Formats: sequence, C-alpha cells, structure tokens
Amino acid sequence: MATITTEQAYPVSNSRLSAFKRSPSHLIQYLTSDKLQTPAMAFGSAFHMALLQPDLFDGSYAVAPEVDRRSKEGKLAYDKFVYEADGKTVISSADNATIEDMILRIRSNSVANELLSACKGFESEFHWNNVDTGIPMRGFIDAIGPSFLIDVKTTTNADPQSFQRDIFRNYYHLVL
Repeated sequence: MATITTEQAYPVSNSRLSAFKRSPSHLIQYLTSDKLQTPAMAFGSAFHMALLQPDLFDGSYAVAPEVDRRSKEGKLAYDKFVYEADGKTVISSADNATIEDMILRIRSNSVANELLSACKGFESEFHWNNVDTGIPMRGFIDAIGPSFLIDVKTTTNADPQSFQRDIFRNYYHLVL
C-alpha cells in the first residue's frame, strides 16, 4: 500500500475531494501517482493562460507547424520544432486557432469583456482553514474582480443542459 506523507494529505482541495468522492482508493491513487494531463486538460490550461494571462502565453506555449508527421521529413521537422521549443508546451495550430476564436468570442461579448477587464488578479492560489472543522483547505481562483470571482471552464458542448450535466459530473458546483 502507498504511504501518504502529511504534505500530500493536506490541504484539502476540490480535486482531492472529487477523488475521494469516487472512493478512498481513488484519493490514495491521486495523492501518490503522477498526474497525467489529458488532451482536454492541456487544451483547458492553454486556453486559461491565453485568456487570463496573455502576456505569459508565448513564453509557455509554442504553436507547432503544420507538417505531415507520417512522413520522415514531417517527423524530423516536428521533432526539431519540439526540441527548439525549449521546454514550452507544444500545442497544435488547430488548437491555437480554436483558442484564438474562443477568446475573440468572449471579448466581443460586452458583459464578459467588462467582467474580465475589471479583474485585477488571475490564477491565484488561496489557503484557508475550514470554519467548521479547522481543516486546512486550498483552492485556485481564475479571476478576481472587485466584487466577484470567475471560474473559467471549457467544454466540448455548450448546450446548457449538456454543460449542466458536466457541472455535476465534474463537481464544479462544490463550495469548500
């Protein structure tokens, strides 16, 4: 059985509670295993940075050239690009175009643009103790406005009913 250190066990976060909700074994696996990033998670991370911290995006992400990676020349060109990206996360030109389109659509919405423009803090980590239990907690806030918080989510289907199912399936509705 895996040994969990005190540093791994605390503080409690939404991700840890979500793993525990599935089962105690899932929480142990979450705490003791390397976190594998799915393509959807990688896309969401790139989108977050492009939207909320655009000044950091180019230093963290590199947009891959469109090459046929099935050919020898294409494989070599892609591998050379990744090597020269020097540790940046490589995203496809298609994902980059989608991200740019999403940001354009958000920024062209007057309400969304006004809310984002009013924010002064982005991708902030907070630590606190639960009022009822005293248990240490940890959470991240995507954007902080003068009297509101923003939690940015990406989805493959923006239909309100579909997104509502995603909210419950992914425990977005939890308040710690």
